[in-house]
Amino acid sequence: MRAFACPRCQALVFFGNSQCLACRAQLGYDRSAADLRELAETRDGPSPCGNRQLIGCNWLVARDGDHLCGSCELTRIRPA
Repeated sequence: MRAFACPRCQALVFFGNSQCLACRAQLGYDRSAADLRELAETRDGPSPCGNRQLIGCNWLVARDGDHLCGSCELTRIRPA
């Protein structure tokens, strides 16, 4: 698994993290940049996936008006 650095404090975070354990920054995976971004940085850019609260998806939505990220759009059946 690839390791990332928190954009706020540079602490070690991993692909599945939605929050930095060191500084508590809310993170999201930006597929176009192939990097984790802080959600506070994305106010004018990508927004969190609509499944963030439901299933913990940490991807960001790339296009305006979309509700789901590219990964969740491909998911037909979500396990219980």
